[in-house]
Amino acid sequence: MAQINPTVGAIADNAEKIIDIIQKHSSNHDLIVFPELALTGYPPEDLLFRAELFLQIDKALKAIQSNTRNCHIIVGHPTLEKDQRYNSASIFFNSKRLALYHKQHLPNYGVFDEQRYFNRGETNPCLLTIKNYQLGFCICEDIWQPGPVDQLIKQGAEIMVCINASPFEEDKYALRESLLQEWARRGLSIIYVNQVGGQDELVFDGQSLALDKLGNDWPSKTNSSCPPTWLT
Repeated sequence: MAQINPTVGAIADNAEKIIDIIQKHSSNHDLIVFPELALTGYPPEDLLFRAELFLQIDKALKAIQSNTRNCHIIVGHPTLEKDQRYNSASIFFNSKRLALYHKQHLPNYGVFDEQRYFNRGETNPCLLTIKNYQLGFCICEDIWQPGPVDQLIKQGAEIMVCINASPFEEDKYALRESLLQEWARRGLSIIYVNQVGGQDELVFDGQSLALDKLGNDWPSKTNSSCPPTWLT
């Protein structure tokens, strides 16, 4: 769980940080998960209206892809497709992109105004088999609204990987944990990765976590497997 502190707009620097983690840790892990919009930082806001931003993103994604070997890498980034912008996650393995998922629910309340910048992704669940486990992927607000996680469960996901850029609020961690426990008790192990650091008035508190299918923190008495590693 690479809960890094990306800098908004610093595409090359953020990519270098991501690639450094991949190079140092991929030989010891099956999966490395970076936060929501890790490549641009959060929130990129009006930078998303600049065409040159997406040229930089494409270049950085190709560099990240070329540095992946025998470890699955999940990276959050914006995508531009036919004049439509998406809040996306790419899954890379062995120098190939295996899947591209677009966030389905876009928050537009409080500090969030994603509907100004992004289009909603289609309601197609994103699943991959990794080490004989069915993993399903979603992005932040997807877990707070009906639909995306229900789709993953219906399609047979065993583990849900959720990438996030969730700012700190008082009592927010307890709310997150309670929500994730509810999803877990429907038969999902959960890997939840949030970013750390600050951007303007926002502070990102990290606190990434993993839960087993009973909603217990991983590892627990009911799951003796090795816990995920935190890479901050």
